[in-house]
Amino acid sequence: MKKAIIISMLAGLTLMAASCGKSSDSSEKNNATASVASPVAMNAEDEAGNGSSSENDELKNVAIELTDAYGIIKKDIMGGELQTDDKSVLEFKAPAPDNGDITLTKVCDERFINTDALRDFYYTIMQPSNEEYLFGGNFDKETYPEGCVLPFELSMLRYMMYDGQLYVNKNNLAVTDFYTWIDDINIEKVSDTEFTAERKYTTDCGKVKAMEFDIALEDDLWKITGIRSVNI
Repeated sequence: MKKAIIISMLAGLTLMAASCGKSSDSSEKNNATASVASPVAMNAEDEAGNGSSSENDELKNVAIELTDAYGIIKKDIMGGELQTDDKSVLEFKAPAPDNGDITLTKVCDERFINTDALRDFYYTIMQPSNEEYLFGGNFDKETYPEGCVLPFELSMLRYMMYDGQLYVNKNNLAVTDFYTWIDDINIEKVSDTEFTAERKYTTDCGKVKAMEFDIALEDDLWKITGIRSVNI
């Protein structure tokens, strides 16, 4: 099997409060994912292999990189732990039949400055799935002035651009108990193009749980193609 190497995507970026401020309770928890993980690619010049032990170690490194990145997706992006300025908000109205209020909060996280950065990171780590309402929407105050009724598609978005600035609809984010990974990781069902990895994590209340990941080689990149909870 070919060995894998790490190719830097956003190496060196550290999580820090931008000048516009932090969300109220994210700074302590985000220490666990202070840097953005990189995608994993194949090294075409390193095909010989040095035995199953070395190969397994290499796959562990691949799995750690991918699951570290998935932790950022699960907790920070999907779970709403990106840095935000909770004093910089936009108010809109939801369409019928909801007719409720929609609050968009300004994102000021230096790792992800727009929806393109979010989308690129997500789909480098994950196989494309049905996430049509995750990232999107590039609109402005001329088309949708503050206070107006947003169309259904915009009201369902989690992250969107408004007047060139990234905003999040926190009411559309998923609830997660994920806090941080435990370093140990198990590799199984290895073939030339895929394997599975099981990794434990702690929840926000200190309980230990586990996830199993299907990881496959697609266009010379290792990607997560499936995720399952594991009883331990």
